[in-house]
Amino acid sequence: MGRLRVCQLIGYYDHGGICRVAVELTLRLRKFFEVTLVCRKVLRKPEEDVEIVELGSKNTADLWKKSHKLREQFDIIHTHDVYSLPALVRGKRGAKIVYTDHGIVPIKYQSHIVRSFHGVMFAHLCRFFARQADAVVGISDYIANELKYKVGCRNVIKIPNGVDIERFKPLRPKEEYLKLKIGDPMLLKVGLIEKHKAVDYHIASMPFILKKFPNARLVFIGAGSDINHYKTLAKAMEMNLFVCFLGHVPNQVLPLYYDAADIAL
Repeated sequence: MGRLRVCQLIGYYDHGGICRVAVELTLRLRKFFEVTLVCRKVLRKPEEDVEIVELGSKNTADLWKKSHKLREQFDIIHTHDVYSLPALVRGKRGAKIVYTDHGIVPIKYQSHIVRSFHGVMFAHLCRFFARQADAVVGISDYIANELKYKVGCRNVIKIPNGVDIERFKPLRPKEEYLKLKIGDPMLLKVGLIEKHKAVDYHIASMPFILKKFPNARLVFIGAGSDINHYKTLAKAMEMNLFVCFLGHVPNQVLPLYYDAADIAL
């Protein structure tokens, strides 16, 4: 018998944290299994030595059609994409389905989706099909409990996102990262710059922080569709001198910024 065929399925191959988790899992699990990283669309050039299969789905119906076909190609499909669940869990034959919830919008935060009949129905649809998965993973106690008691999922287990302690460790010469230090203290937020990431709350907190720490700086690392909106917001609040948006930072450089920061948000 050959090695198990495992699919890591994500929405988009981008600079987000979910993509980072799936890539790291792919790199590590391929030592033991035959692992393929699959996504709806590739939005950036890969930095890692990993092969990516792009579904190129045109719409939700096309996504479901292509996702359903994956069931015959793999033994296990680990999906981080709630939108693909209705196609993946349909039918008894095919791959076992593992769904990891990273705090996905349609299941948890209906206020962030279109407030319409179709939007609400889609949220309930996602909840229903999440309950059909063979195993469900929550990345925190809060999410695991919500999946178990509010959504009604079975076989729920908590598995926090891991940290590569060979990369993220405070053992580098200080001169390597002190030149990257911005502010004293330096508050660092890494992730997509989008509305559901509470970026506005972080910016709004700065006037209160500056009263006690006048040299403090809030540093955002990450790309996102709302980055220009928040730059404008910081300027309107007269916080543009104290809030810095560095955009995307290569993964090999990112540990240096964590070393330079005083607080990671």
